[in-house]
Amino acid sequence: MLYNLSNNDGSRIVQTNELIGKKFGLIERLMLNGVKSSRLTVSESSRGIQKIIQSGQQIIFSDIEMRKKGVLIRIISQIEKCYWAIPFYKLTLYKSDNFSIHADGEFIKYNINEITKKNASLVDKIISYRASFFDHSYNFY
Repeated sequence: MLYNLSNNDGSRIVQTNELIGKKFGLIERLMLNGVKSSRLTVSESSRGIQKIIQSGQQIIFSDIEMRKKGVLIRIISQIEKCYWAIPFYKLTLYKSDNFSIHADGEFIKYNINEITKKNASLVDKIISYRASFFDHSYNFY
């Protein structure tokens, strides 16, 4: 779900928490050694994200936060701010010339050099949490 934060609504926080879970507690964040990326510069994004941000030629920044059942991406331009809540079952990550996140027909791309050692460890945590989410989600027997 993609939310514009210019008109903040409390029901959106409830919807986000239901979709991707609440934030990790302080002790959990310390045990995981961080659940949020540093500020990243967006190199390219889908038209749906561009429509909400209305950035034009401005530089867009974002950060990635891991939650219990998904990922929350905060996208910030000089004019607008928005959240992109992605549950693990819709999340797809690609690493090629760029690092990109895809879900629901939308995408956001980052320069591969932006994924520093700190951010690379977060991506590894997201991948392992996503894999364990699928291990626990489906009990066929």
